[in-house]
Amino acid sequence: MTTAQIVVKVGFNQGWNVASAATYTTITTANKVRSLYITRGKKDALSKLQTGRCILEVDNTNGYLDPSNTDAPSPYQDSGATQVLPGRKIDIEVISPKDGSTIQLFGGFVERWVQQSRGHGHDQVTIIEAVDFMKGMAQAKCDATTRPAETTGERFSALAGMASSALIRGYTTLMETAPEKTYTKTMNVLDEIDKVNDAEVGIVFSERSISQVEMLSRAEVLAGGETRPGILGQFTDDTGADSGWLPYHDVKMFWDDDKITNLANATVYDTATTATEATDATSQTRYGVRGRDETALMLNSAASATTWCDYLVDRQKEPDHRVSSLTFFPQADTGLWSVLLTADPGNLYQVRRHPATGATVTHIVQAEGIVHKADANRWTTTMNFSSDKGGAYWVLDSDGSGGYAALSTLATTTKLAYLTV
Repeated sequence: MTTAQIVVKVGFNQGWNVASAATYTTITTANKVRSLYITRGKKDALSKLQTGRCILEVDNTNGYLDPSNTDAPSPYQDSGATQVLPGRKIDIEVISPKDGSTIQLFGGFVERWVQQSRGHGHDQVTIIEAVDFMKGMAQAKCDATTRPAETTGERFSALAGMASSALIRGYTTLMETAPEKTYTKTMNVLDEIDKVNDAEVGIVFSERSISQVEMLSRAEVLAGGETRPGILGQFTDDTGADSGWLPYHDVKMFWDDDKITNLANATVYDTATTATEATDATSQTRYGVRGRDETALMLNSAASATTWCDYLVDRQKEPDHRVSSLTFFPQADTGLWSVLLTADPGNLYQVRRHPATGATVTHIVQAEGIVHKADANRWTTTMNFSSDKGGAYWVLDSDGSGGYAALSTLATTTKLAYLTV
């Protein structure tokens, strides 16, 4: 079985906060990749935002990637000084075995170059540990700025700007409105973005292919994402029964009791303005009262806070028969390569399981996190999901013309979404 070729490019001239374009050097011509591990996104929808990570093990018997090597100087030097430094820009590309196309899998910055000598010095490797563009936000503190009431996207962009001078921020349209807030130098930028994202009930992730962190709004999550409309792949455990669907290797499914919410209250940030309490009596009878209080919701009115509470209860009043994760071996079907290598948080997929006894189960799921592991012999991808309940809502661009419209017919398979935009 043929696996993908990994190409690593480093911008030795670009550091964390340098906005100028990097000059990339392909290092894997001379220093081959032995193994790769990449993780992006979150375990589930309610987890905190996390920095994506990439760990590469590359051959370094030539000593090129050892900054202390002066006897056989590395080509990565400038006036005798090493350029193998933390904070250098890095891109990970993959050449697909299916059609030879090049797909960027990860973009970010090197955190550290770890030198390992094995077998009494006969084998030398370099471990490259890299992080995506979220890292700058995770490390940064806010400035002493008072932001006016503005869209959650504008607030997201302003907070991202506090973290770096580089243009690594972007946001989409159809946002909720965040209230005025005064930030201080003790506040963490990523934590504050997390609060904005919780109020938006959206998705924030670092792009694979450009130096940008993107925010998807609640409306776009319901509609499948601004640039990822509709279902992008169909996965099954029986390709014979499901013609045209792609195979997964393992599936993990469960009834998710922990996330039930059948009573929700919210208070708008820095005010006494409260939402109308959202409840579901049927759920409370079945499972007991499962409450959630949000005491500093980053929305600007009682009406928007009320729709937030309604939306939360409506989506979480029942336990979720959830597809937690799927594991794939893309060598099993070349059609998997393009689907898995281009996967991003927020993408929609359809999953089908054929149990030994009982009826076939089909779910629409939303990707929350993606993990790639590879070596010379095998590539494994695991995707974590939340159930997509967008199919239960009527959303913009679902009037019969959009890519998501097939799943959304008002008054038949859908109800009005809780949106205030």
